[in-house]
Amino acid sequence: QNGHKCHCFQQAIINTVYAQSNIRQILSKENFDTFSYDYYSDEDINPSDYVHYVLDFPDLKSVVAFAKVIDFPVEESELYKDQDSYHMTILLDLQNQPSYYANLMYARLLEYANPGTKTRAYLQEHGIEMLSTAALTKLKMIELM
Repeated sequence: QNGHKCHCFQQAIINTVYAQSNIRQILSKENFDTFSYDYYSDEDINPSDYVHYVLDFPDLKSVVAFAKVIDFPVEESELYKDQDSYHMTILLDLQNQPSYYANLMYARLLEYANPGTKTRAYLQEHGIEMLSTAALTKLKMIELM
């Protein structure tokens, strides 16, 4: 009618796509009846207690120079390579910090790095993982010539 599909036709399309997606089989195994807390820590972790930043660098020398000037606590860091650039993830613990801490630390990070153009998820899937843990600590040990 008037160029629009009727409700029953739209529902038939949805049912067909649903059947083709194999989601019924998946949901028979993965649902709230089979959900288990065994995979999770007993600790209450509030996602707002941490912030993740991704930073970009044109070359490895810039990454090492960056690592040497970071003088504040970093919970974790990773280093990835993607095409011709390097990307570092920085995890900061915001617990027991003032509300402006995340913004202040990000501003300090950007004094020596470029804002990230990739997400951590993208880098984990498509980037080359060079250092999976404690990247900053390991990079600080490198002597630049």
